Amino acid sequence: MRQSANGPAEYRSQQTRPPKPKATARERGAKRHQRKIRGRASCQPRLRTIIGPTAFTSLRGSIWAREFYDTQRSRGKKHHAALRALGNRWLEILWHCLTNNTPYDEAVHIANRNRALGRLDHARQAA
Repeated sequence: MRQSANGPAEYRSQQTRPPKPKATARERGAKRHQRKIRGRASCQPRLRTIIGPTAFTSLRGSIWAREFYDTQRSRGKKHHAALRALGNRWLEILWHCLTNNTPYDEAVHIANRNRALGRLDHARQAA
């Protein structure tokens, strides 16, 4: 997945430890109920412009992202609400990668996600 040049590096330059995932979502305006400051949402607009298209683009290239989006839609969320939820999920993944100083690996993420959801991975199902 491609990222713009001013994405995750912004956090590294601003502080030594990245903010918590929910704080990051709040900053980019992804939370539904957010504090208003003089008629505008209190968020980082540059981060919002990065995460939204990233979430949308990941629908094609990531199996779990498409599954997560489809699950959100089946629960009755509209397109943009489902994309916000997916963007929040990407922010959580980014936060874990930055705090653990590890690169993103989709296979590891899918295995962790399946374990968290109580699913067996494909290798165990085949055996």
